[in-house]
Amino acid sequence: MSTQKDFLDSLHGIADRIDEGMSEKDVENAFLNEEFFSCLDYQGAGYDLRSEWTLPDNRRPDYVTLDENETVTAVYEFKTSGLQISRDEEEQLFHYVDELKADYGILTNGE
Repeated sequence: MSTQKDFLDSLHGIADRIDEGMSEKDVENAFLNEEFFSCLDYQGAGYDLRSEWTLPDNRRPDYVTLDENETVTAVYEFKTSGLQISRDEEEQLFHYVDELKADYGILTNGE
């Protein structure tokens, strides 16, 4: 089980990796490489972390995390760094959270 220090170290590592103008994929990779999801006690890709989970309307959040019953617990949307997150992007996340009945939604440009 991860500690609060592990989680904070992960967030600091992400912050150190983020440069202005990084693509969404680069921001995603910063979260993956800094063990963000494992600090939340998820096993990782292919287990309880899934990318591009397809909704009935064919839209896809970047990542979702699942509980032991494969119910979506959180939705993660990554955006390009250096840009202000827009209301449309917030609404996109809220749509995913509502559609998947997730407990949490995380929208970040890594900053």
